[in-house]
Amino acid sequence: MKIPEEPPPFDELMRELSDRPDRMTLLTRAGRSLAAQSTYLHWDDLRYREPPTGLTRRQWWAQLKLQRIASAHSTGVPDKHGEAFWFVKTPAMDRMLHRIDQALAGGIEVPGRSDVASAGDRYLVSSMMEEAINSSQLEGASTTRRVAKEMLRGGRAPRNPDEQMIWNNYQAIEFVRQHLDDELDLTAVLEIHRLVTEGTLEEPDLAGHLRLTDDIQVIYRPEGRVLHQPPPAAELQQRLRALFSFAAADPDEGPWVHPVVRAIVAHFLLAYDHPFVDGNGRVARIMFYATMLKRGYWLAAYLSVSRIIKKGPEKYARAFLLTEHDDGDLTYFILYHLDVIVRAIDELHAFIQRSSERGGRARMLARSLPDVNARQVTLLDHAARHPDASYEIAVHQGYHRISYPTARQDLLQLADRGFLEKKKLGRKLLFFVPSDLDSRLRSG
Repeated sequence: MKIPEEPPPFDELMRELSDRPDRMTLLTRAGRSLAAQSTYLHWDDLRYREPPTGLTRRQWWAQLKLQRIASAHSTGVPDKHGEAFWFVKTPAMDRMLHRIDQALAGGIEVPGRSDVASAGDRYLVSSMMEEAINSSQLEGASTTRRVAKEMLRGGRAPRNPDEQMIWNNYQAIEFVRQHLDDELDLTAVLEIHRLVTEGTLEEPDLAGHLRLTDDIQVIYRPEGRVLHQPPPAAELQQRLRALFSFAAADPDEGPWVHPVVRAIVAHFLLAYDHPFVDGNGRVARIMFYATMLKRGYWLAAYLSVSRIIKKGPEKYARAFLLTEHDDGDLTYFILYHLDVIVRAIDELHAFIQRSSERGGRARMLARSLPDVNARQVTLLDHAARHPDASYEIAVHQGYHRISYPTARQDLLQLADRGFLEKKKLGRKLLFFVPSDLDSRLRSG
């Protein structure tokens, strides 16, 4: 991970321009063309590009900084040097925010379904699991997705620290969903941290408590390089109060900031402050979800931003670094995060489309097997597409949120009819897909 090169000091650039009035004309002219550009360049990228005719790269950067400072929106929340974080509204930002507003505050239309809500709790549970798993894997949990989902669906106790991390994350996300009417303040975030880290810390008493020392650093593990030194522990309570004030600000009071931008900035600020000895990234991502949900973006609960982030974790880290290495300009992180949300929305669309198609096949089965209930149809549809699958009563119970006896009856009935084969392994009863399931289904 390469740390971005610091831009030339702005006051130094201004001194260079002060004796060249002709340069100001060129800068103004360059500004008109740059305003239409879609890429928000950092100095670390711009220094490799060809500048506009008549300008050096330093002068080009000076023009960009002048333009950005003139249109900056302050968050009022200071960095560790006492300067407020700020951002610039760009056309790309507006386009993505419009897309997000349409998708997450309304409904998602799919063929054969009115919207995602009509699919019920199954979508929500699956999405919460995906976020819990991927957010934990970003922090080093090595449990496979399949094993993790079986644990969460079946409700079995975690067997190792990696599974514990995922289990904790799921409980914390559920906690946020169940407490949307509560104030998002220090008490709430400390409880989220306690849930996220319970049973995983070397010093268990630190779960749900702010760090008290300044020996915490963000390190790029493959190289052992320090990427970020958080603010002093003595400032944390004051800094977090400023964070919560920004995240929960009344949109009708003071300068208007888009609610999604507030949620993204809250994510950044909590990760920047690193108020805990461990679990900061997971808590920061849950902070983003909590802020989105409290602002009415209810479909955000159906997204897994961590799954998108995990596909390119270095881009995630670089988005933090670009902000920290350009005078607290949050625009880099906001644009990155908006793109992640849009991509997560696209994944949700694709998931619902696939589920709609699977539902069509399941409905055909239901018509041919009228005495099979909807839960059993879902399982049979899955079994027809996954001949190597196996099923447990507890997993079936957790997936459909039903009682254990009901789940047991579902599976035993399918086995009695020959649609599943049951085997006892130790004390556990497992159900497998017969090799000729298709013909058994056709014969009823």
